[in-house]
Amino acid sequence: MSIRKVGDASDRGVWLEERKQYLTASSVYGWRGPNYADKKNAWYFEDNNRATICAEKFAGYEKEFPPYSIVSMAHGSYDELNIIRKFQEGIGYKCEPDNSMMVNDRWPHLAATVDGFLHTDDDLGEPTVNYCQDTDAFPTLRERIAGRGTGILEIKKSISVYWSRGQVPEYYVAQVKTQLAILELDWAVICAECIFTDPKEKWRKYWDLRPTVIKRTPQWDTVLDVCNEEFALAKQAQA
Repeated sequence: MSIRKVGDASDRGVWLEERKQYLTASSVYGWRGPNYADKKNAWYFEDNNRATICAEKFAGYEKEFPPYSIVSMAHGSYDELNIIRKFQEGIGYKCEPDNSMMVNDRWPHLAATVDGFLHTDDDLGEPTVNYCQDTDAFPTLRERIAGRGTGILEIKKSISVYWSRGQVPEYYVAQVKTQLAILELDWAVICAECIFTDPKEKWRKYWDLRPTVIKRTPQWDTVLDVCNEEFALAKQAQA
């Protein structure tokens, strides 16, 4: 399959307009709907569903965010490169920021924008800095992905309780699996900068990095086949 670049998030205005043509990786979870989701994530679909996605893509609807969400997203966007730098220092492999929006010919109506790439064949040496409260997290991850070549690096800045439980929210898993399929890569690391609460002294909170490996699965390709067809029909209906 042919993979091509169709946009770049470095020019956010142009990128936002370009992505309206596609069902993007971050919207796949919402597009599939609550029937495919854990019941505890039902809240996600209140404003992330097919109706709102189609309104944003085809009818010019602009989603309104509360002030705290706007500020939070601004912090996340601003801190992205710094988090990548910290992750590189902690993992000891070269991390390459990217922000390209890519399309694969197999799914011409889907697109994925990645935050960066992680190159395990570009070893920077044993790391000396630790940004994770779990002191084994980075050494274990470094060994686990050694020799695997290049993978996707997805960055999140989050206060979700999932991270402190060692879990990745399933809507982010769907996003990363879509990115892997479109870019035809086998693995990714999703790294969240989040809040760590000391279990013994719950009033103590610290910044923490939480990295997790996500692998590409053939079954997800079939999911994207359906999403691509459904989005194409929705787009055609609006023409």
